[in-house]
This record gives sequence, C-alpha cells and structure tokens, in this order.
Amino acid sequence: MNAENTPSRGPASVVSALRLSEERACEGYLAARKAMVVTGTRALSLGRLVAEQPERADYREAWFAARATHTDALIRTEVAHERWLRAQLRTDAAWTAGAEFKDAAWLNRIIATCSDLKADLTIAWVFCDAETMHTYVRHRGAARDSTKLADWDTYIASIDLDFRPLIEHHVIDNSASGLPLQSQARSFLATLDLGRSDSEGRDLAASQGSDQ
Repeated sequence: MNAENTPSRGPASVVSALRLSEERACEGYLAARKAMVVTGTRALSLGRLVAEQPERADYREAWFAARATHTDALIRTEVAHERWLRAQLRTDAAWTAGAEFKDAAWLNRIIATCSDLKADLTIAWVFCDAETMHTYVRHRGAARDSTKLADWDTYIASIDLDFRPLIEHHVIDNSASGLPLQSQARSFLATLDLGRSDSEGRDLAASQGSDQ
C-alpha cells in the first residue's frame, strides 16, 4: 500500500493517506510552536523595555500588540497539537465492523471516504466455523461468554456463518481446519501488490469478521 502523490501514480492506501495526514499535522504543530516561541520572545523583550522606560507610549503599544499576537500563537499551537493527536489516533485506529457490512448505505459512505482520500479499500473478512468458534469462546474464559455457552445452540443459530460482505472482499479462514494464518496473510498481502490494476469497489485494509 503506497501513498499517491500525483494522480498518475494510482490510488494510495488509506493507511498511507492517513500517515501523510499525520505528517502534515505534525508539521503544522511544529510551525505553530515555532511561531509561539518567536512571539513569546518578542513580547518578553518589549516587556523589559517597557519596564525600563515606562514613559514610552510607543513601547507600551508595541508590547500590548506583541502580547496579543503571542496569545493568538498559543491558541494556534494548542489547536495544532490537538489536530496532530487526532491524526495519530486516526492512523493507529483499527477499523472493524460487523452488521455494517449488510448496510449498503454504510458501505457507500466508506467507499466514498476512501475515494476522497484517493485510497484503495481492501476488506479482509475473517471467517470461523461453529466448532472452532465454540473452542475459542470456551478457552478465552470471558465472563461475557457465559450466556452464550449456557445455550450454545441457540447462540450459534443466531449467527449467519455463510454471510459475506456485499462488496469485493478477501476471506481469511480462522477455522481449525483452515490453512495456517501466516500463509493466508501472505496470500492476502499479495492482493495488495502495487502492480495490480485499479478496480472499482476495492476497499481499505480493515480486518473484519463474524462474531467470535
């Protein structure tokens, strides 16, 4: 997955696009912080001049203006820092969904968002058969699973194990009978090769699966 700097280079991945956004947010924060230091130094220097020559109205006027500029720079720095933090969170977030993949409107919004980012969206749908799922749930020993295990047949009947996303996707079989996950991961990553042709409906690398 590579970032696209020009339209001729093909679509960028969402992760790369978010990384680029994070870098730009960081640059914005550093620039704002530099301006804050510069304006703070000027305000401090003028403040000393006013203290030394309080009769100078022009010094006082310049000092007041410098203080106002510095206050504005402080606010801009805080905003830029928050923007940078949000960009980092967006980049590091794991995208997951369940019932949303049955919602055409939700899917269209995701596709539109990726299109705006000039991104290639690739969906990995993680599947697990009922027997393996039962083993996983028993072994993880989570309190929230007690109701499921108490009436497993009813619970598993409520899950459509045959469901698949409405758009193009790559299936990862997490069942005990499936191929090693390392092999499946390599196969999945191969579909993200830069040399592949662009296609409509390809989607963001977001691990996805049925309830486990």
